Amino acid sequence: MSDEIAGWKRCSSCKTPIGFGALYWVCNVSTCNRPRTGLVFCTVSCWDAHLSVVNHRESWAVERHAPSLAPVVVREHEVLEDQMAQLEVLAGRVATATERDARRLTHQLYLGLASFTAAYSEHLEFEELEVNVALSRALGPEALLAIDQALVASIPPDRMAVALGIMLPAMNADDRAELLGGAQHGAPAEVFGGMVELARTALSPAEFEQLATRLGVA
Repeated sequence: MSDEIAGWKRCSSCKTPIGFGALYWVCNVSTCNRPRTGLVFCTVSCWDAHLSVVNHRESWAVERHAPSLAPVVVREHEVLEDQMAQLEVLAGRVATATERDARRLTHQLYLGLASFTAAYSEHLEFEELEVNVALSRALGPEALLAIDQALVASIPPDRMAVALGIMLPAMNADDRAELLGGAQHGAPAEVFGGMVELARTALSPAEFEQLATRLGVA
C-alpha cells in the first residue's frame, strides 16, 4: 500500500484522490451514476474528458461535496460492531449446537470471521491513512498522546489483563517494547508494574528477558 492518502474516492479520469468534504463533480446522465459505474471527477476538465468515451446526447457536470470524515467513521464503526455482535451470537450457537448442526454452524462462523477480518483490516488502513492524519492536523501529536493514555487508563484492570495476555505473545519484540515503554513513561508505576508481571507470565523466558532488558527492568 502506498503512503499516499487515499481520500474519499479517486477521480474516474485522472485518478487524483478526492478528499473528504472536498468539491467534486458527477455527470447528469444516469448511466454514469449507477452503483457499478459511479463516476466522480475532481474537476470539470476531468468530467469533460470522459465525454470522449461515452455517447451522451446532452450532458453537463453537476457539483457535489464529498461526505465529511466524521460520519464515515461513525458509520464504519457501527457496521463493524454489528458484525462482531452477529459473530458473538453465532459463536454461542456453535458452543451449544448438536453434533448434526455443529459442522454447518462452525463453517458459517469461519466464513463470518474471515469476512469481518477483511473488513476490519481495511478499516484499520482507513484510520491510519485518513483518520489519524486528520486528528494529528486538528489536535497535534501531544494532545493525541494524552487522549490515548487516558483511554488506556480507563480500561478496567481485569479486561486489560485478558487483552495483554492475548496481545503480548502475538507481538514482535519491537512492538512489545514500544507498548510497555509507553506505559513505563505515561502510566502510574503500579499499572506499569502489573503489565510487566503479566508479560512475565505470558511470554517465554527468552522473550521476557529480551523485553526486560530493553525496558531496563529486572
